[in-house]
Amino acid sequence: MPLFNLDGYSAARGREKRDTHEFLLTGETDRNAAMILAAASLPLMTAAGLVLNDFGAEEQDDQRGAFLIKATYCEAEKTDNPETKPNRPREISIGISTTQTSATVTHSKATTRHDLSPGRPGPDFNHAMAVDGDGVPQGVDLPFSETAFSVEIEFDTPTLTNNYVAQIEALRDHYNDAPFRGRAAGEVLFAGMNGTIQLDEPTNRLTFDFKVSKNLTNGTIGPFTGIDKLGWQYAWIYSEKEEFASRSIEVPIALYIEDTLEAADLTQTGVQA
Repeated sequence: MPLFNLDGYSAARGREKRDTHEFLLTGETDRNAAMILAAASLPLMTAAGLVLNDFGAEEQDDQRGAFLIKATYCEAEKTDNPETKPNRPREISIGISTTQTSATVTHSKATTRHDLSPGRPGPDFNHAMAVDGDGVPQGVDLPFSETAFSVEIEFDTPTLTNNYVAQIEALRDHYNDAPFRGRAAGEVLFAGMNGTIQLDEPTNRLTFDFKVSKNLTNGTIGPFTGIDKLGWQYAWIYSEKEEFASRSIEVPIALYIEDTLEAADLTQTGVQA
């Protein structure tokens, strides 16, 4: 989410030191959503040690999808009054789960041993595993870990508008276009949000669910090496039949990497990177 620092100016009110900084937020047409995005992106403290006290969003008439964010910073002791604290999404808890599941793998990274019966030639299956009599690799079921995490966020109820919910729906099933929660771009999938919005309460808590699939860098898939693949891209191998000792076997010919999902800025959910 682009948030550009325009300028800042200082003003003295009695003994209170106060700074106001202006930012330009682009790529958002709904004010409430813009407030949520700004809250997740504004610096909490200035170089002078002043802390964020309040901020507002003004839609720019001459630039559609842009808001002028005016953020006020003051000395820390001046923010003790609850009435002056900013309306800012607050991270409450983080849940993590690592579970074991399985998947059918048809090609190994390397064939470390290849023994032949005396007097009989053996085909080179190019890392294909459990090849049947028709030359088709059946593969084997191998265990692997699946990681997921959730983030619980507390929002001010007025910011949870229908437009914000629609924005969350649009972000679902997208992976991160930039580093997110300590993981590289391409590894984190936004799986959805859940929670109940109680309209008569000043704040509400929502839980955001994410899944992790690690990127592959200079890796090996079957006989193919030097492969770079994002965690949520899909790789598959094309094979053709070749004759060997009066039998047909499938031989890997090409590797394809497919984009089945799209990238997005996951901080637009309100969860900080």
